[in-house]
Amino acid sequence: MVEMVPKLNYDALIELGLYLSFEAKINDKQLWRAFENAILENFHLYELQHICQIQWAVTQLKPKYTSQRLDVMLHNFAR
Repeated sequence: MVEMVPKLNYDALIELGLYLSFEAKINDKQLWRAFENAILENFHLYELQHICQIQWAVTQLKPKYTSQRLDVMLHNFAR
């Protein structure tokens, strides 16, 4: 699954993040780091609604293995 994440479409990443957080409740370090990298590569494609959905997915099931950098970027974009 980690190898598949970078190949996903930008909107499929949002769905994956929400699924991992709420339905599957998976908190695997490699998977969330791959998710973060894919989000950062597609960051310029996201609108405010997407950013809020990503932030919601990332903040569930603490502690997550995403970086503080992603959290700051998401908050700054939303502001």
